[in-house]
Amino acid sequence: MMLRHCPAAVNRRALPPPDPCPSPRRTPTFSDTIEVQNVGQPGKTYRADATKYAEMRAAMEKVLPTAPPGVPVADLIEEVKPHLSPTVFPGGETAGWWVKCVQLDLEAKGLLKRGPKPPVRLCCP
Repeated sequence: MMLRHCPAAVNRRALPPPDPCPSPRRTPTFSDTIEVQNVGQPGKTYRADATKYAEMRAAMEKVLPTAPPGVPVADLIEEVKPHLSPTVFPGGETAGWWVKCVQLDLEAKGLLKRGPKPPVRLCCP
């Protein structure tokens, strides 16, 4: 006696139907991002949103002093918020993360210096 296999019977677990309304969030493309460095990890690079990076860097350049002792990071975060676009950083959200991202990148490139003593104070040489 020969047994026949029904494809539907073999695969009893049906896959869910595809989502008819995919998420409206767009995955960033390679051109929407830039490579950033980290002073703590020489030679390693990361991808970051180019628009947010450029906006934060411009804001930081407006408020950073050019001579030591510099400004503490906590104060820097508060000082850059008025200079940020509300469409890019609504309500100043994630400003702290982006200050740190730009800080570490600029330090790795030698464009930003830390003060000699704790707490961390930043200035543009």
